[in-house]
Amino acid sequence: IKIVKPIKTLFQSSLTLFISPIDFIRLKYKVGINVKAQVCAVIAPETSGWFSKQIKTADDPKGLKMRFFGLGAEVMEKMGMSTVGLPGGEIFPALENGAIGATEFLMPAIDKRIGVSKFSKFNYYTGWHQQATVFELMINKDTWKKMSAAHKLLLHNCVVRQRWIL
Repeated sequence: IKIVKPIKTLFQSSLTLFISPIDFIRLKYKVGINVKAQVCAVIAPETSGWFSKQIKTADDPKGLKMRFFGLGAEVMEKMGMSTVGLPGGEIFPALENGAIGATEFLMPAIDKRIGVSKFSKFNYYTGWHQQATVFELMINKDTWKKMSAAHKLLLHNCVVRQRWIL
């Protein structure tokens, strides 16, 4: 039971700041957990965030409320910001009504599509907190071993197909 938290922490995407996404995936599946995982997709790095005001000095973020999670949120809080964890569907309304003044979400192309740039004009590159996002299908290895070859092939083909869709 004590190993659960270190594994969860180890697998956060911010680890890829120090290693390549491919090495991250290799490491992830060598730790001996009872999981059969297949990578469905990897998307590009996030930026450091979208801000409603320009950040020119280390003091500028102080007092700003930002949607952020995990290690990134801890860093932003040390810089004097307050952070809030909002699901993706609540980001746009929170920016629109001024509940938050900054956010990080996905990558700029997706962020712009959902309208983040309408309320947060300043986007800072490059992201340091999430160098890649890995989407994966994870199945208990014991369950995987009991599955028929046809079911394994079906799941594999779905995963491969999904890679091309994203």
